[in-house]
Amino acid sequence: METEEQKEKTELKKSYTNVKFLEYTYWGKGKHFISVLVKSPEMKKEEVLARIYLDYDKEQKKSTYYAKDFWGMDVLQKTNNLIELKKEFKRLAPEMAR
Repeated sequence: METEEQKEKTELKKSYTNVKFLEYTYWGKGKHFISVLVKSPEMKKEEVLARIYLDYDKEQKKSTYYAKDFWGMDVLQKTNNLIELKKEFKRLAPEMAR
């Protein structure tokens, strides 16, 4: 007999959402440099979930990353760590894609 935790893992595998990060080699100031693509089992092709932008502060020598959706609305909070932003997308993608 399956436990509740095993059932949740099985359901998660069935509703697995594939997340890809398409990084561009060249981009201009104020333009996105990574597109977040998502594909769930129900979708026939990948869709753009969000775009990740980079702001660099020359005085403080720090990069800030933020994500916006198709309509220009902020999706996640700004952060200085790109890896954490990507992890957050992977974690939230199934909910955001619906």
